[in-house]
Amino acid sequence: MKKIYVFSILFWFSVTCTFAQIGAYSFANSTGTYSTIVGGAGTVAVTLLSMDDDISASQTIPFNFNFGGTNFTTFKINSNGWINIGAVSTSTTNYNSLSGAENNCIAAFNRDLNGTLTTSTTYYTQTTGTSPNRITKIEYVNIKSFSGSVNPATGNVQVWLYETSNKIELRYGAFTSSSARTTAATCQIGLRGATTGTTDVRSLSNTGAWSSPTVGNSSTSTCALGTFAAPFLPDNGRIYTFTPPVPCTGAPTGVTATGPSVACSGVAFTLTASTT
Repeated sequence: MKKIYVFSILFWFSVTCTFAQIGAYSFANSTGTYSTIVGGAGTVAVTLLSMDDDISASQTIPFNFNFGGTNFTTFKINSNGWINIGAVSTSTTNYNSLSGAENNCIAAFNRDLNGTLTTSTTYYTQTTGTSPNRITKIEYVNIKSFSGSVNPATGNVQVWLYETSNKIELRYGAFTSSSARTTAATCQIGLRGATTGTTDVRSLSNTGAWSSPTVGNSSTSTCALGTFAAPFLPDNGRIYTFTPPVPCTGAPTGVTATGPSVACSGVAFTLTASTT
């Protein structure tokens, strides 16, 4: 019988750690106090050409913000309730940004929107805190559905981008309906990375109260808005939080694989691995 000689072998591993894809982000649902950034220290009004269908010039994130494994330092604000991380989009529409043609989107309240104010008093940005704990905030003020028969009549929403943790918060202020809004419709809420695949999407859906959404990975998920008679709108102070997994750090130790000194061909034996 042929014999095979086995010796203890020391293996060393090299591991490269990266941030997770969007589909792996965790989700938390909570409430807090909604506070506008309008008039705050360092707040800047971002002027768009239209409150109907338009996208802003590139805006700065003054720190590396990692989104889906890539660092970004810019974004654009689309009037239809989504922002483009990386500021490469030129789309002025995209009413379903999670399933659309644009990559790296955050859908805060994404549907065909308009505004109730002016092009220079609807969109704002602000960065608060000090390194490495800064937060870049984007706010939509008194937006409304483009269609006068669809909720909301007014709405306020913010996107918060956190330095270091790369956490994303969607914060909702006051939303209202009106008697003319009798047509049920939906909007998109969530994150879209490099594709529309399930590993690159983290989305929310509901068929009722915004206090109990369902989290998933479908790019076609939507949240119901209801009608004036039965409105389904964000409650003031609602916060949706998306957090990437913490990337691994350091390097694993060496591993020693040990087996019997002699083994026979065709006969099973046990090989044991242990750290050094």
